[in-house]
This record gives sequence, C-alpha cells and structure tokens, in this order.
Amino acid sequence: MSRAVPLDHEFNKAAFSQLLRTAQGERQQKQFADDIGMSKSYLNCYLGEKMDRPLTPATLQKICYASGGRVSYEDLLSTSGYDPQKHIISMEFKIPGAKPVVRKIYKHDLDAMDEQYDFIDARLNAVTGTISNALASKGYKWSGKPTEDNRLDFRVTLYDEPITEWGFIYLETKDVDLPINSPISLLRINQYANALLFAMGKAREKISFITTYENIYEKFKNASLPVLALYASVILIDTDELTVIKEEPIKSYLEASSDIPTLI
Repeated sequence: MSRAVPLDHEFNKAAFSQLLRTAQGERQQKQFADDIGMSKSYLNCYLGEKMDRPLTPATLQKICYASGGRVSYEDLLSTSGYDPQKHIISMEFKIPGAKPVVRKIYKHDLDAMDEQYDFIDARLNAVTGTISNALASKGYKWSGKPTEDNRLDFRVTLYDEPITEWGFIYLETKDVDLPINSPISLLRINQYANALLFAMGKAREKISFITTYENIYEKFKNASLPVLALYASVILIDTDELTVIKEEPIKSYLEASSDIPTLI
C-alpha cells in the first residue's frame, strides 16, 4: 500500500475530475484505467468526485505520462492538494561547449532511483563478499583494486598466477534492461565484452560475469566472443550463503586453459 503524503492545501475534486477527463482524451474509460494501472471502478470514483482523499504523487505521475502531454504534472499536483515545488526539482545540466540546460526532475523518480541504488549497493556488497570468500578458499594470493571504470563492479590483482588482473561485473536483471523471463541478447553480451576489454586496458587477463539468476547463467555460458582477447567466464553464486555454485568458461579469442584461475 502506498504511504500517505501530507497535503499542502485542499483537494479540489472538481478540478481534478476535469483534468482526468482531459488526460483520458478519446480513450475508453477501461483503457485509460489500464494505462494508469488502476481499476475502472476506482477511476470512476475520482471522475465522479466521490473521493475525499487524492491520489499519491506517484500515481499522479503515471496519469501525467499516460496523458501524452494533455495535462501537466504540476496541475495534477496542485489540484490534488500538493505543492508542486515540493515534488518537482529543477536541475541544471552543463554540457561542454553549450549553454546550460535546465530540466525538471520528479522527486518521486529520484526517490525511486535512490531505492534502486541502495538495493544494488546491498547486492554488490554481498557479491563482493562471495567473490572474496571464494578467492580465499581457493588459496589465491590477491588484493582488491578500485574499479576505475564504472562498467566493472569488482577487480582484483592476482599474484603467482598466469593472469594478473581479474575483473567482475554483476548482472542484475535491471542491468540488462530485460525482465527475468526474457532471453538475453548475445549482442548485448558482446557489447558488454567489448566495453570491458577497453576498460581492462590489457590483453590476456580475465573477466567474469556474476549472476544470481540461473537463466542468465545458462544464456551466458553458451555465448561466443571470438574477438575478445580476454579469458571470460560466467559464474552463478548464492549471495545468501556467500558461495559460488558453478562457473563456466565463455568462448573467446583465447583458448581455454586449465591453468587459468576459477572460483570453483
């Protein structure tokens, strides 16, 4: 259930109803309700001015997007009893060689981004702990390194091994912009690989894709990266138990070798 947001002034039911009708346009009421993720009966209560409590800013944002520009988020907020200045932030973006550009950003979006980053940070801590635990269990001599490129989540230097650099990238379903049940494009894998090859800065090292999802692991292990001059693998882990379940080499330009360190 959405948390209640304090009102700044009175909810104008009549004005809000009119904005809803404008946002709906020529669509049938059922279609409009589906577009904003609301039941038809619930929407009808607002159209009929029967609700004393306004919708949340997050839902108003959905109505704004679904309206296709017919109504503004500011008007929806204002008629619902919210102060737009508390929910819309103007940010200036500076681009070299061009005039600064001011863009409006919805506070709800920033809050959602913060929640997502907190979730990813927590997962990355667990992933890093799992990798560190596996490296120690294998008896490797290693040290962690700062990730100078944001496409790498974790990077280690190995000592007395055929490779000296090993980079890791964690694949959450959001990172590949695909829902959990969708097939992962091999083209996307190649894009990752090429970017990471550039990020690593040297050949004959290793990059591993880390995931907690079985279906991502199965798709990646069948990938072929013929132009990648790095050893590559995909690793399935359990972050709850801080354990590595399995690791599979990914075909690359370099021939697989049993001497190359693994986490299994």
